[in-house]
Amino acid sequence: MPHSQVDGSLHRDALEAYQKSLEIFREIGGAQNQAILYHNIGAVYHYKGSYEDGLTAYGRALSIYHDIGDLPNEASVLNDIGAIYQSAERYDEALICHEKAQSIAAETGNLTQQVTSLRGIAGVSRGSGRYGEAFDHYHTALRLAREIGDPYEEAKILEGIAETTLGTRRPDAARIVLRQALDIFERLGVPEAETARIRIEAIGPAFSGTP
Repeated sequence: MPHSQVDGSLHRDALEAYQKSLEIFREIGGAQNQAILYHNIGAVYHYKGSYEDGLTAYGRALSIYHDIGDLPNEASVLNDIGAIYQSAERYDEALICHEKAQSIAAETGNLTQQVTSLRGIAGVSRGSGRYGEAFDHYHTALRLAREIGDPYEEAKILEGIAETTLGTRRPDAARIVLRQALDIFERLGVPEAETARIRIEAIGPAFSGTP
């Protein structure tokens, strides 16, 4: 069975399971669990590229997190909403979400979400062509990710630095940074390793002029 069909089946199964669980918690109560389920549903839609559905689900999670005073998860879902807006190239809206998340994360001392917020803000700068700002935010996030020992975030930030470096027409330097990200992804055994590997292979021909 083709990989895309497998993915589609897994997404359907995940959504069905989440929806069934959501119906149960609507009946028996449990706002926190409902919010988490909406949050997970939003993540599946985002992965599928169904941005509007993802924003709807994330928005419901955000509303519940806010109502029950769950600030750590409020920051988390704001960063996820910002990531969808970035995927849709709606950079102004993405920036608002990431900055709100950063403010909440700073208030609560949540360093992980601060790193994610900074990476998001850097991504907005990169997407808007403000490469100098992007490098500044990425490097700030990278230092913090290394301080708290978060290798996954470190690798994601390195990916962002590599893409920013490509934007400044330095493919050789970008390839070096991507290899650093790939090494971490491989050690973690996450799917992003394959994406990074493909990206590295794609860089050379696109910039070297070879057929």
